[in-house]
Amino acid sequence: MTVLHVPPERLQAWLRPVAGQALTSHFYIIDPMGRWMERAPAEADPKKLKADLDRVLRASASWDTEGR
Repeated sequence: MTVLHVPPERLQAWLRPVAGQALTSHFYIIDPMGRWMERAPAEADPKKLKADLDRVLRASASWDTEGR
């Protein structure tokens, strides 16, 4: 995992929260190429979130180039 420190206004322009909610009301999963993969509520059901992550990781196994 990589943690980035970015000015809030830049994050707001890139990671769009649900209309009417704050950026901090969500948690985002970003791939190594900088694309967002998922936006989940900050209080997401852990079992559902794990199932989503499992699906993304399984699918992403074929997205990357070999040897990277």
